[in-house]
Amino acid sequence: MNNIKNKLSETPVINTGLETFKQQLKLKVHQYGDFQFEDDSWYYSKKHRTTAEKAAYTINFSTIPQEFKVLIKYFALMLDYGVPVIKGKISRINLFLEFFRNEFPSMPLSKINRKIIDYYEKYLREKDDLSDNIRNRRYGVLQDFFSKMSAFPEFPNKVSIKSKNPFQVESKTDPNKYIPTEVVKQFDEIMKNENHEIPDAFRLAYWLQRSFPNRITEVTSIPFNCLKPLYNMYVINIPTPKQSGGYITAEIKTIPVLNSGHGKFIVELIKKVQKQTKELLKKYSVDDKDKNFLLLSLRFNLTSNNGKIVSYSSGETYHKLLEFRKKYPNDTNKQLSAKLNLAGYSIPKYTVRDRLRMGISEEYITLEPYTSPRFNNTLNRIAELCNVTDSNGKIYKISSHQFRHNATTDRLYIGGYTMDQVMAIRNDKGTTMPMHYVHQQKEMHKQMWMESTGLKSPTEAPVEFKGRIFNLDDPKVIERLSKDPRMYLTWEANSKKGVGLCSMISSCKPDGTSIHFECYECNWFVPKAQYYEDYKIELSYWQDIMNNTAGQPKRAATFENATKNVNCLERIIQICENGIERHTEEIRQKVNTGVIQ
Repeated sequence: MNNIKNKLSETPVINTGLETFKQQLKLKVHQYGDFQFEDDSWYYSKKHRTTAEKAAYTINFSTIPQEFKVLIKYFALMLDYGVPVIKGKISRINLFLEFFRNEFPSMPLSKINRKIIDYYEKYLREKDDLSDNIRNRRYGVLQDFFSKMSAFPEFPNKVSIKSKNPFQVESKTDPNKYIPTEVVKQFDEIMKNENHEIPDAFRLAYWLQRSFPNRITEVTSIPFNCLKPLYNMYVINIPTPKQSGGYITAEIKTIPVLNSGHGKFIVELIKKVQKQTKELLKKYSVDDKDKNFLLLSLRFNLTSNNGKIVSYSSGETYHKLLEFRKKYPNDTNKQLSAKLNLAGYSIPKYTVRDRLRMGISEEYITLEPYTSPRFNNTLNRIAELCNVTDSNGKIYKISSHQFRHNATTDRLYIGGYTMDQVMAIRNDKGTTMPMHYVHQQKEMHKQMWMESTGLKSPTEAPVEFKGRIFNLDDPKVIERLSKDPRMYLTWEANSKKGVGLCSMISSCKPDGTSIHFECYECNWFVPKAQYYEDYKIELSYWQDIMNNTAGQPKRAATFENATKNVNCLERIIQICENGIERHTEEIRQKVNTGVIQ
């Protein structure tokens, strides 16, 4: 199937003739689903191999003006991407065409030129409600669109579009994506507590998401036979359709797991869920597209009873009711209700009557996979029931994708993985996404560095400003440094030497690092706050190096060194800010008391 697709996508438009090419494009719809080219709704059922909802794999053309609809359908069939990406491109092209028709009502598409593209750029720039990211995407799709449609007579042969997108987007990673350690520990404790009636399928989804840098759709879409033995270990096979581009068959990501410790825990949990799912499939119906997934369960609600999470499933209770009716055919509704309650199924007699008479809705007795919304809703429900809070005491709002960021960051710093190794386990095709983890790596380094060196906090560390030394307790040292500070000047910033003092007045005895003259990492170092701006310039220099070398395996040592220097300088700057603030407060007090007129 992939070979057919490749041949179609590579077919030269000019050599075969436009009409032949159009017919070839129309034939492609049969590769993707049971729909016709003329339909306004295209459900790519043959690409739908994950637990994502049907809407994610459906392209709707009903909102596109009739004038452009057929052309955009041809464009969609020329795109070799995943369905969500194609949907996004079509939506953005439709917005451009709406703009074009509103601004130039009688102009044909073939007259579109650079002036109109520039006018659209101006329009995007002046829309205050659009982010730079949205502007970037809306402009960026034009090159792809006009390039692919140039063979159609309705379009110009060539439209001069800026090769460099005028809307540049800075890559910023939200620090809140990293789940705080104290929050993760709370969730881990809950998920390991077997007293809680949390479905094992959900527990497994949690631990696969928690332990490896997976996408939630990869985790929830793992096949029933995902576990393969390999010598003294196991391999977990996880499909990753996002990385397979527009191809129907998903790539398989293999995750090796040792059969010991936490790895053994996950392996045993997979085996346990395999048995449970096998039994569930005997009892309940399942949608044909979901029948090969491992993580399936009936709909359930979670409540709390004296600190214990309790799970209730209407479908399971109904199945048990039918089982008891068959076992006790002569019992009254009241007697059946009593027996069910003793068995742990709380169901009043009037509900017994109604269920036996009317049955139950099909949705409650159908096994469903764990979609991303279902996983997130369940996890946040657990957070509410068990009072999972952050450092401010607020219930932590969590999303599945945060675990992917945690697993990546932890491997880069705590696990000692290289960027190449992380890219392999994530199955990334480039360094774009790993580059986004610079902030987390820096913060992780900062935490480990502060803990390992025992450095004082910025508010407690000594600092000198305008002849005054703060946070230094030894009067003899203060006297010596104040009497002849030039003898103890050390280190440099922004090409200026002597930006601090060494308070170890006898000789260099590193405190915080085993290396001599690593002043930034030493508690004896007293930064001179008058060089505050120079420290900031030095910080900017190292931040640029850190960002430019992130994701480059050959420059890993440079990245590590730059990250260390960034954290050192941020601490020094905070120390200087504290010194300036202390000095300002002293002056204010002297003015208030009349010491200074």
